[in-house]
Amino acid sequence: MNATGSARGTRPQRQSRSSVAPAAHTGYVKWCPAERHKGDNPVPLSAFSTDPGKADGLASWCRECANAAARDRHASNPGRSRAAWQRYQATLRALRQLW
Repeated sequence: MNATGSARGTRPQRQSRSSVAPAAHTGYVKWCPAERHKGDNPVPLSAFSTDPGKADGLASWCRECANAAARDRHASNPGRSRAAWQRYQATLRALRQLW
């Protein structure tokens, strides 16, 4: 243990960089970098999901663009999504056996 009480070599927990809650940004706008918003930016902040890892506390892409991109990824390779779901289910089954 070091002087701060933590084990040597461990990093302190990262604090959220957002000093203002996203709800306080009502009425403001943000730019969505997605291709579909190139002409009609900016987008209202209410269209963005929260992301505590970002400086402003909001996701980079608006919800609509993020959902469209996820649908496109799934449609282009449904086998990959299915395989990921099956791995997840197998992990859950293994964890349930441990309990």
